[in-house]
Amino acid sequence: MFLLVCATGMSTSLLVNRMKETAETKEIEFQIEAHPVGQIEKYGEAADDILLGPQVRYELKNVKMN
Repeated sequence: MFLLVCATGMSTSLLVNRMKETAETKEIEFQIEAHPVGQIEKYGEAADDILLGPQVRYELKNVKMN
């Protein structure tokens, strides 16, 4: 599962929906969720990869440490 993290979880929902649509069109099995950076500890462990939105790039160091 991919975890897309942003400031509130709302701004990335459009990107998540677009990625899901593209994956379905290409018949690719794909799971992605968007959550606010404040919930990264809750969802981060289940993620295979974590993508940070540009507005939370300052959290990169903290994400790498966990």
